[in-house]
Amino acid sequence: MTMARRPNTLPTSIYLLIDCRPETIARGWAEGEPFYCGKTIRTLRHRFRQHLNLATADLESERALLPRIRECDGHVKIILIDT
Repeated sequence: MTMARRPNTLPTSIYLLIDCRPETIARGWAEGEPFYCGKTIRTLRHRFRQHLNLATADLESERALLPRIRECDGHVKIILIDT
């Protein structure tokens, strides 16, 4: 038996993680290259910190996102695209 999910009454934010390394900008991405689209009901700041913490703490993860964040070496930003 599965339990019914509670309806979400909180606003959901859709966001992009952007690779803004200097070499990415030089390749023609003026604002940086988007490499991940996500959604959250938390603040963007909170979700961004979660991504960064996972990337540094979970070096064995098979999620493709985490090595990409590490590859950017701190040159990552988050932008809101919709709520």
